[in-house]
Amino acid sequence: MADILFVDDQPHILQSLRLLFHDYEVLTAENATEALMQLQAHPDTAIIVSDQRMPGMQGIELLRQVKVLYPHAIRILLTGYADIDAIISSVNDGEVFRFIPKPWEAAKLRETIQLAMRIFQRKNFAETTFVERRKQPRERPCVLLIDDNPKHLEAMKTLLEKDYDVSATRDFDEAVSLSRRRQIATVICDTHSQGKCGIEFLIDLKEKFPEITAIMHSQQKDADVAMRLVNEVRVFRYIVKPFRRIEFLEIVKAAVQCHFLWRQKPTLNDKTFESETPVFSGHFNGTAQPKSEHLITLLEKGYETFERFLDRLPIAAGVLKIGDTFQNANEPLCKMLGYSKEEFASLRIDDLLQHQDVSPRITKILSQFKSGKEILSWEMIYATKHKQVKLAKVTAAVCAQDNGDILLYGFLEEIV
Repeated sequence: MADILFVDDQPHILQSLRLLFHDYEVLTAENATEALMQLQAHPDTAIIVSDQRMPGMQGIELLRQVKVLYPHAIRILLTGYADIDAIISSVNDGEVFRFIPKPWEAAKLRETIQLAMRIFQRKNFAETTFVERRKQPRERPCVLLIDDNPKHLEAMKTLLEKDYDVSATRDFDEAVSLSRRRQIATVICDTHSQGKCGIEFLIDLKEKFPEITAIMHSQQKDADVAMRLVNEVRVFRYIVKPFRRIEFLEIVKAAVQCHFLWRQKPTLNDKTFESETPVFSGHFNGTAQPKSEHLITLLEKGYETFERFLDRLPIAAGVLKIGDTFQNANEPLCKMLGYSKEEFASLRIDDLLQHQDVSPRITKILSQFKSGKEILSWEMIYATKHKQVKLAKVTAAVCAQDNGDILLYGFLEEIV
């Protein structure tokens, strides 16, 4: 499998990129036709980086075709600010994962490629590891409107309230509060409201609620705004006023559908996998992170030591009987998963992990343990009692009890 395909009509730039990414498996192409031929020969290529301005087919059209033919590939566009129409088009059609402005900085480009590769690998891991059980949502979708102009708010609300449960506000802080209290599907906001920046609001909101789809509208085209919306927000659409009523309704409908798809299958949401929050990774990839050393020590000392400290641990932790029920759980775990201590006493693992085929997973884990002191880590996707989809990392150990029970015990930290 190739790691990266670089597409540029200037051979010296391709040579520079090949040297910059000497530690990756790199393919190059000097035009869109050659790029599609390379992809046909290497269909599992992880990342495609294309220049925008090329003879014949331009970069954005190439990435549009790549999206259809090779949807797993992460697409990055090298572009100048003069290509504003292409930039906005690519935002609204979802062709790109990132814009890299030209001339690009080597360190920034490497950082972007590294992030793209991590997301590609984690999405690939999730796709091959977890069984998704998809259900058709029954609730009435919630749409949140933010605009400084009361007339605009009222007009949009009147237009949408037939099909959606609509909340409207001029205040970004109130919008965040509403998002905490309700299951918001889509947020629609202006670039500014009450003197505050809408982009900064969306960045913060998407960090807290990555499954929300975001639509931003503006009075004028702005390349800086468009690039930030893709690179920092992963916005669903960027629309310029005035826009047609039918077009607006179609955009909102598509955004709401995308939200429900992300809830059912979070591996499709790039923003879900973008977080680089430090995790208690145990001996993941052969090394223990310093932050988790005291918790790893508890696991290595055995079950009795772990159980004594269970309620004092600063992270969600619990004990699972292989017979499919929870033996114990501390307060952070109860809070994180939305269950009371009493409910955990009768909780079955299948009730909790709605997005994972648990039995084969547990069997595989047990087969890898050589002794009760060995530590394993893995990632998993699961749904909480309140139907929130989470991505978490588990670090665990196994021990045998005198009565014949086998316990899988450890701690879990939410990544997203």
